[in-house]
Amino acid sequence: MRPVAAPPVHAQPYRRLFADVSAKLGSRLAVAALLMAVGALLEGIGLLTLLPLLALAAPGRAVPPWLGGLAGRVDLFLAVLALFVATMVLRALVLLARDRATATLEADYDVSLRIRAAATLAERGWPFAAGVGQAGMQTLLANDVPRSTLALHQGLSAVTAALMLLVQLAVAASLSLPMAGGALVLLALGLPSLIVLSRRGQQAGEEIVERQEESAQAAYGFHAGLKAALAQERVGDFLRAYHGVLDRLRALYVGYASDMARSRARHAVAAAAAAAAVIGVGHLLDLELAPLVALLILFARMSGPAQGIQQSLVGIVALSASFAAIEARLGPLSDPPRDGADDGEALDWQLLEGRALALGRGPGSGLAPATMTLKRGEWLAVTGASGAGKTTLLDIVAGLLSPDSGELLVDGAPLTSAHAKAWRRSLAYVGQQESPFERTVHEALGGASEERSWEVLRLVGLEALVRRSPEGLAMPLADRGARLSGGERQRLLIARALLRDPHLLLLDEATAAIDVGGERALIEALRAARPTMAALLVAHRSESGALCDRSLLIEPPQ
Repeated sequence: MRPVAAPPVHAQPYRRLFADVSAKLGSRLAVAALLMAVGALLEGIGLLTLLPLLALAAPGRAVPPWLGGLAGRVDLFLAVLALFVATMVLRALVLLARDRATATLEADYDVSLRIRAAATLAERGWPFAAGVGQAGMQTLLANDVPRSTLALHQGLSAVTAALMLLVQLAVAASLSLPMAGGALVLLALGLPSLIVLSRRGQQAGEEIVERQEESAQAAYGFHAGLKAALAQERVGDFLRAYHGVLDRLRALYVGYASDMARSRARHAVAAAAAAAAVIGVGHLLDLELAPLVALLILFARMSGPAQGIQQSLVGIVALSASFAAIEARLGPLSDPPRDGADDGEALDWQLLEGRALALGRGPGSGLAPATMTLKRGEWLAVTGASGAGKTTLLDIVAGLLSPDSGELLVDGAPLTSAHAKAWRRSLAYVGQQESPFERTVHEALGGASEERSWEVLRLVGLEALVRRSPEGLAMPLADRGARLSGGERQRLLIARALLRDPHLLLLDEATAAIDVGGERALIEALRAARPTMAALLVAHRSESGALCDRSLLIEPPQ
């Protein structure tokens, strides 16, 4: 099964993004918006107090009528100054709460996207995940998800800036309606530029998504090919090829950043022109010094939110292309299963039969008709040339792939979807390319109890190594288990599999990195400790096959 056909990228992908954000964050968005509004309102109140402060500070200036009633009772200047300070302190506290709320929203949405992407892959099954591929997953998790979260950040910033701008316009209107109208005209003049930048931003965002996947694929190729390039003295050619991929991505980022820089420069010029206009018009209208200064401060402060709105909107359009790419790659996102969904009884069985199991060539798979039998406690070696379908057979047995023909029987009855979950609970699978991604040995063992952890480590021959570490079970593993050798990583993965107490152990070349003597000792220990556990062992070495009860030769598909 290949990935679903990618749906067309929506002409306005930000709508899909913010529909998803609203569905996942719900009322918490309203709370954040309320804090934004209160913060903007308090800033407006603080700006309004500047007018009486300036009036009171200027000798001979009239006291505003709304303060006249306090004359003779208290020092008006100190009272208004105290009001200004209190307002700004309260505003600072509200903004602190706002920033914490928005940071939490962004972090929670990032986690939600990641876990739903993983849940969708799991729900769609292994053929679909294999079609997405490692580079596709790398692009999705390392680029598309963070950029989608950044689009949410830009959206929240745009709302904050818009609320601030509305309050500032309201304050300006209370001081001078013509001035506020002029500010609106200046803002409207920026709309054509915003439309142009948004279109260019969407195009740049879609191109960046494509180039990021190309870069991720090149990175995997770099890791795979560097060793050979070093050995053959071809590092220069190798790096030039990688550099070409990076240059294409760099050009897109530079172009996008240049657009944003030009927009900021235009805003700076417009702000200076607006300040000059305020002074000139104020002189013509014969405004008092206090409201004129207050208007200058307001117009200066409007420039920031106005510019922020424009850049945030362009950023949303550009970045939301990454969310569209997630949906195009995975289809509609699925929520993770509820707690306890993986609980249940394992299927108890005595005889496993595969009758003429066959699968046409798929993504990394293909199997000519193969027949097998396996009793509880038996070990069966699966042998054959590379590409013959050994891994495909294991994937069919595990329920990861469905055969095109033939059937899998458990105790004489076909294994149906009704028994699939119970069947999978009865087995453990260790793949040939698997590596632990956890930080420590204990985490790699699923946080099992110390007694159970030491038991399985002893069984796979890792106890001495871990006990020598000062951290014990908290021994760090480094990136993908890099602190361990290849054979030690395989032993650790087998130990983790044993914690499931499986009836069937599927080992896809999971002992290939262990030396022949170590492999013999390991398999003998496993068979002695778990005499009722059956195993299918994919192996290329004849010594590995000799450790099993029987061998099954897989012929390559014709």
